[in-house]
Amino acid sequence: MPLNAIFTKVVVFTLGVIGFGAAGPIENKTASKIQKAVYGAAVPAGSLFASLQRLAMKMGQATT
Repeated sequence: MPLNAIFTKVVVFTLGVIGFGAAGPIENKTASKIQKAVYGAAVPAGSLFASLQRLAMKMGQATT
């Protein structure tokens, strides 16, 4: 398996453990709780939260 494929799987797994999924924040995980407590429904574009979610969505699609 190429190194970039291994890296992608590790990053997607790690983001998933935190709660960032390919379809959005995963319910009742750390990411969804942070979103609810800090941002509510309005996550600012370019924020760390938005960047991590975007990365999870893009990389999650790449692995399917």
